[in-house]
Amino acid sequence: MGMAADIILSARLRAGLSQRELARRAGTSSSTLDRYERGMTEPTVATVERLVSAAGFALHTTLAEPDRHDELLAEQTRMLTPEERLATLRNWARFRDEAAPAG
Repeated sequence: MGMAADIILSARLRAGLSQRELARRAGTSSSTLDRYERGMTEPTVATVERLVSAAGFALHTTLAEPDRHDELLAEQTRMLTPEERLATLRNWARFRDEAAPAG
């Protein structure tokens, strides 16, 4: 599911509305709303705002710097020697195994 689908579905569920009721309030069809919620069709920002508003919420957006976390990790990993990469991988595997719930 995409971000728009998550937002629409979350707003509808938080409002306690059926797809049919939200579609009626927003002036769209239930089948269109279903496609939005399943991520089959990508709605415009204006459509997302209309659906969220019909559910009784407001959509606020802000501009933020992109999260470069993954990019920085990849850069750091590329700077490691093959031996250091292997040691890091082993450490992560050990961490995963120790953090796994006892079964």
